[in-house]
Amino acid sequence: MWISKLVLMISLMMSGSTMMANELAPSETALGIDLDLSAAALDFRVNDVPILDPQVPLSTDAQIATQLTLNEAFTKGQNTISFAVQFKPNSEWTPGLHLRLHSWPAGTIPELFQGSDFVFDVIVAVSQNDPGKLEMTQMVGSGEPLVTIAEIHQTAGDGTTDGWNTWSVTAEVMIDFPQDAWQSAQVLEVTPELRRELSGEYMKLHSALAEGGRTAQMALAPYIHRLAGGVGASDAEYYTSGYEALLSGDAGFTLRPFDADESKVQLYGHGRLAALLPLPIRYWNPEAEQEASLFIYFWKDQTGQWQIIH
Repeated sequence: MWISKLVLMISLMMSGSTMMANELAPSETALGIDLDLSAAALDFRVNDVPILDPQVPLSTDAQIATQLTLNEAFTKGQNTISFAVQFKPNSEWTPGLHLRLHSWPAGTIPELFQGSDFVFDVIVAVSQNDPGKLEMTQMVGSGEPLVTIAEIHQTAGDGTTDGWNTWSVTAEVMIDFPQDAWQSAQVLEVTPELRRELSGEYMKLHSALAEGGRTAQMALAPYIHRLAGGVGASDAEYYTSGYEALLSGDAGFTLRPFDADESKVQLYGHGRLAALLPLPIRYWNPEAEQEASLFIYFWKDQTGQWQIIH
């Protein structure tokens, strides 16, 4: 994605009627999170893929309260969800995280943290008994037949407030989201050769995006097709609503020159996805003085061919 609100925007635009004609259809059901983050940083992943910018975790010295639709992140069947938190104890705000996974009719915007119809609800806060430790409390909601979960458990961190702590859970999703082709990819190992190959893939994509028009659209076609399926939209609708303005320059952004000299390989997707960070495909809006990046990963299939994430 190129802006954090894009997933929510497209999901709402493509939802059509709010009547739940078929709640298993991605066009009819939104699956996502309510989030209240204070004086902390959060790295939230689905299947070990960050839902936002892989370069910078969501972070605030004050408070962020929002709702994110994450249809494009999930597949039908088993998914792993993880959330890593690091508190900022020097902030004027009390550090904390309140996170809820739930589904709702597409095209609607439910109130944050309302009702008991959710998958899980977790609160991470400073322990009242030991200010140097974290405590996590969790609840499981009622009436969520579309997603079931196993037990949430801590998978990293020592439970202190000055470091990163990670919790994970396995979720079984019944909504008819498309499958991720990359999950059949080779497990990668970071080597100089891998970096050289990966840089070449990003360079080819950058050249296609620089050419623009049909060439740019075709270079992103598998990626767009997978994302569009997550919200029940056509590829053309998804591309027009979310990417055409950026890639064409209509949004005021121009493609920066390719530069991967300082980028390093990072693996995601349990070792099956590779990215160069900082991302070498970046756009710049001089009037707004804003930069936008395409969060693109690559994977290598079992024949050894590189593919864009889809």
